[in-house]
Amino acid sequence: MKKFLLLLAFLVYALVSYSQEKMKVAVLPVYDEEQSVLFAHKHAIRSNLITAIANSEGYIAMDMGSVDAIIDVAAFHESGLVKEDERIELGNIPGMKYMLKIEVSSDDSYILFIVSLLETETGIFVHKGSANEYSEKNIPSIQEACIRLTNKLFAEVVSLVKDEKHGTFTDSRDGKIYITVKIGNQTWMAENLNFTTAEGSWCYENDSTYCEKYGRLYSWETAREVCPAGWHLPSKSEFETLLSNVGGSGSNAYYALKDCGSSGFNALFG
Repeated sequence: MKKFLLLLAFLVYALVSYSQEKMKVAVLPVYDEEQSVLFAHKHAIRSNLITAIANSEGYIAMDMGSVDAIIDVAAFHESGLVKEDERIELGNIPGMKYMLKIEVSSDDSYILFIVSLLETETGIFVHKGSANEYSEKNIPSIQEACIRLTNKLFAEVVSLVKDEKHGTFTDSRDGKIYITVKIGNQTWMAENLNFTTAEGSWCYENDSTYCEKYGRLYSWETAREVCPAGWHLPSKSEFETLLSNVGGSGSNAYYALKDCGSSGFNALFG
């Protein structure tokens, strides 16, 4: 019996220690400036982001009720801003590292989410801590978009939220982490390479913010040599296999491979 009690005490201690190591994120109410998104969809966006963060390895999300008990929700819906005293109160919660701001808008077919990480201590936006996604106006599409958003937002600091398609790859040359996607029997990088070379690469319009979002541009000579170890530019036959796996060329490929498409490839068009 003593051995059992000691083991139980150790497990409880280990679980408490593990939960304390996870940094907390306060997921703020959804800000809809134009009031163009249904309440049910806004609730689904917020709750699914909380779930996706909870499924990551490095963070946990504070529950909605606890956040809303601190935030003046009505005032937030009007301005999209957290008051200074509210931010300080959130920051006094042990382990509360970030606030996650969610902004939405809608057209006839899609919902656009823009999510941003802010440091709770300062209220300042985190460098590279912003991402956006589109979803159709239904709960399954919103759920998938929330997983992709969490992957994008936390890919550089935590392991990818697990799903059937996606993984991560770390470029050992500079430590950058990229999202990967498995389509059929092939594994593709789901982000453009952003590795700086001595020559033969540049950012569009020499603006580094384009590189952060779209990756670097490479000359053909550099492109053939710049791939990380174990990766290569696709051959014609490999690209044709990709198209076959997503339903063929033309509109089928476009809707499958585009950002928020069914394949998880998430191609960005500048």
